[in-house]
Amino acid sequence: MLSGTPTGNSGDVVEVQLRARDTAGGQTLYTYRLTLLAVTDLPTLTQKPVGLDLGEGQELVLRAAVSGSGPFQWQWYRNGEPISGATRATLVIGEVALADAGTYRVRVTNVVGGDESSEAVVTVRPATRFAGDWSTFGSSAAHTGRHPAALNGYAFVPAWSQTAQSGRLLNRAAIVNGRAFVVPGSTNVSGLSAKAFDLATGSLLWSFPFPYSSANYPPSVYNGQVFFQRINYTAIPQEFIIERKKRAGVRLKSLPLGRVI
Repeated sequence: MLSGTPTGNSGDVVEVQLRARDTAGGQTLYTYRLTLLAVTDLPTLTQKPVGLDLGEGQELVLRAAVSGSGPFQWQWYRNGEPISGATRATLVIGEVALADAGTYRVRVTNVVGGDESSEAVVTVRPATRFAGDWSTFGSSAAHTGRHPAALNGYAFVPAWSQTAQSGRLLNRAAIVNGRAFVVPGSTNVSGLSAKAFDLATGSLLWSFPFPYSSANYPPSVYNGQVFFQRINYTAIPQEFIIERKKRAGVRLKSLPLGRVI
C-alpha cells in the first residue's frame, strides 16, 4: 500500500512508479499517472435533464454535461431509485413504456465529491393505436399479422393477440370501422374460416367457414360487405360476399369468377 500527502498545485500531473521483485530476482515496474485535485475541485453540472412529455413507444433521451477534473462517475435515478446500468452522461430508453413515467435526476462524482441535478418529470401517454380505416393492412400472403409502424410520432404496440387459424399463415387483413377482417392463407386444405375481430378488444365477432381451397386471397370491404376469393383448381373459383354488419357473418352471395355482381 502506498500512502502519503502529495504536494503541488491543483491540476498538476505527477507520475508514481512502483517496482515489485520476487524471491528469484524477477521484477516488474508499474507507472501510475496522478492528477492532483484540491478539495474545491468539485464537478459542476453544466447541462441538466429537462422534463419530457412522450407517447408510449417513443424514445426517451435525457442528457447531462459536466465541467471539472475527471474521471467522472455517473448515476441516473428514477423516483429516487438508481437505474441499473444507467452510468453515462446520457440516458436513453429506446421505446418508453407507461412504467417509465416518473421523476428523473442524475448525479456525477469525482474523487473530491459530486454534483446532482434537480428532478425532471417525464410523463408517458398511452399510444394512439388507431388511425382510421385501413382497407389493407400488411404486405403479402405470407404476412403473419405483426406490423410494427409509427404515425405522427406515436408507435404502434401490441394491443391484443388472436389466432385466426391455427397452423396457417395470415393473408393481409382488412381493417374498417373498428373491426379486423381476416382470411387465412391456404394450400390445398379444408376447414378454413373467414373471421371478424373487434379491433379494440380482439374478441371474435363472427366466423364464416368456406369449402376446400387450393388458394384464397385477402379480403376487401366495400359498402358494408366483405369480399374474398377462393380458388379451387378442380372446380370454378368462387367470390364470396359476406354481410359484415351482422355478427353472424351471413353469406349473401357466392358467385363464380367472371360474373358481374
